[in-house]
Amino acid sequence: MASLRKQLVLHIGGVLAGTLALSSLAGYWMGEHEVEEVFDAELATHARVLHSLLDRALTTQGSATPPLVLETWQAPPQEGGDDRQAFAEGHKYEKKLAFQIWSEDGRLLARSGAAPDSPLAGRESGYSNQHAGRHDWRVFTLKAGNHWYQVADRDDVRRELAREIGLQALLPLLLVFPLLLWLVSAAIRRCQRPLQAIADDLGRRGAGQLASLPSQGLPDELAVIVQALNGLFGRLEHAFEREQRFAADAAHELRTPLAALSIHVQNAERAKNAEERQESLSKAHQGLHRAQHVVEQLLALSRVESTARDGEWETHELRDSLTELAHELAATAAQRGIGLRLALGDAPLPVRGNSLLLRLMLRNILDNALRYSPEGSEVRLSAGLEGKELWLAIEDQGPGLPDELRERVFERFFRAAGQKTEGVGLGLSIVKLIAELHGARLVLQNREPGGLRFEIWMPAAPE
Repeated sequence: MASLRKQLVLHIGGVLAGTLALSSLAGYWMGEHEVEEVFDAELATHARVLHSLLDRALTTQGSATPPLVLETWQAPPQEGGDDRQAFAEGHKYEKKLAFQIWSEDGRLLARSGAAPDSPLAGRESGYSNQHAGRHDWRVFTLKAGNHWYQVADRDDVRRELAREIGLQALLPLLLVFPLLLWLVSAAIRRCQRPLQAIADDLGRRGAGQLASLPSQGLPDELAVIVQALNGLFGRLEHAFEREQRFAADAAHELRTPLAALSIHVQNAERAKNAEERQESLSKAHQGLHRAQHVVEQLLALSRVESTARDGEWETHELRDSLTELAHELAATAAQRGIGLRLALGDAPLPVRGNSLLLRLMLRNILDNALRYSPEGSEVRLSAGLEGKELWLAIEDQGPGLPDELRERVFERFFRAAGQKTEGVGLGLSIVKLIAELHGARLVLQNREPGGLRFEIWMPAAPE
């Protein structure tokens, strides 16, 4: 494909050429019109001059007197590059000008050497176009006294003069046209310098260099492209960081369960009896379950981070998600001997966000509450509207949370000392990330006599 500069030069050159052609045609037409006007005025002037000079002399001329013939001066032959039209003795166009003087009774009284013996035009005052001999003539007829004066010039004289005017107007434009193309090409090349600088910058970068391109002083059209590229670089950098973080987290968290799993499998192979083998296999199964849980949580965290950039946001009713989620976890709660109660009220709960992420956030909080609640206790889920904010509260009857740990529980892989429940310390990290994406606030409060109240405050979707 041709370069952009060549295409621009060709397009602009074509426009310039078309403009010059139209200008030349317009100049030729205007020149021809002006020549017609000037020549017509001269014909009338010549007729009146003839009348003033010859009218008295022709009045006394007898009827038997032959016509007076004024011979036209003949230009000398021109050789070599001599293209002169005017000379000291006359003008070469004299052979192309003619006049006749006629009496009332139709006698030819006088004529020029270039005029025929027959009338140039009929006896009607004014201008007319006539054909005489091998040429077309423009004739002016004047009735003055007892005589008719007819003055004419050949049409080819007028066309030649109009052509000369058009060519003289076109010639400078033709000479300037290559200079215009060169100036256009130079201007385009100058305007392309920022684009070439960006291309050179990108060409020097390595695979991992995703720093933003400078956008200061760029033309508006190029600044838009640079802003889009910088946005793409930011998304790529975020994706690379997410992948690196995922790999590092996976390596960190899977090292211990995989090592333990390997030891338990080796112990099962070396077991001396069925009881020892079964015990080792049971511990291996527990280690495998923990590794699976770690992988699931890491994948969920990675999915949240990617959806933060590319997810779809929409308005939906949060009540439906809460009801479905309670039904899904009802069996787990019953298996652990824990009651699960909903208190959502009648007010609508519209929220704008990513439904999958919000569902994941609520599931992690509810799962955390069920995990730390003792058997025979109750977990209560309530929600409502307060002003322009929507709030949700999950209350359990577990051990609660010390004040000094309320911020640390949202850190990745954090687990308080002495914890006996299974977990990897990623659930609340995922909750905090999703909350930040939706502009939500998280509030943790200990309950009396025991338990934790987990509140989520987020903007309600406009109706």
